[in-house]
Amino acid sequence: MRAPGTAAPPPDLTARLRAAVEAAAHAPGLAGPVRYARTVAAELADPLTPLLGTGAAATAVLGEATDAVLVGSAMVGSALISGFQRLRAETVLESLLLEQEVVARREIRGGADDGGQEDVPAGALRVGDVICVESGDVVPADARLLECCDLEVDESGLTGESAAVAKDVAATPGAVLADRTCMLHEGTSVVAGRGRAVVVATGAATWRSTSRA
Repeated sequence: MRAPGTAAPPPDLTARLRAAVEAAAHAPGLAGPVRYARTVAAELADPLTPLLGTGAAATAVLGEATDAVLVGSAMVGSALISGFQRLRAETVLESLLLEQEVVARREIRGGADDGGQEDVPAGALRVGDVICVESGDVVPADARLLECCDLEVDESGLTGESAAVAKDVAATPGAVLADRTCMLHEGTSVVAGRGRAVVVATGAATWRSTSRA
């Protein structure tokens, strides 16, 4: 029996938050809130969250409503504040990266150097160009993977997920952004492996640019 006005945090709180965020991922005009919600959900994924939730529930069952509310509020408040700070830091980092001109390695088609590679500014890329990426690179455009080897990409700036994403050439039709493992997105960072991909969007047409519109 719980004290009036109190409710124990559900054990699947993080999973439910993530599900709600995924459902809203494609809604127009929600890029900022969705990204913040992902960041908060990642903070709530901390191993201490279930322990604190269980403690709050036990306190409520024992009739200590005030203590339960305090524990629950502290848990949620900490996640909200930490999520905001993390999102702000990521935004600053993105701004610094955007101030630097990203260089892409584009495959040469035709001529004596056919099949070779050339370094070009990201702004020179066009849809249909084939690019190569490896550890340490910033992805210069949205691209569909053609080949990859142990490729992992940091997409936290887009999805809020702190863990690097393992990429694969297998198609992911209808998948939400965080699960599009066959795609590379502009502005994300390659942390391991290498890959080869065909450009599908550049400049203002990339996911990053359209989500901010």
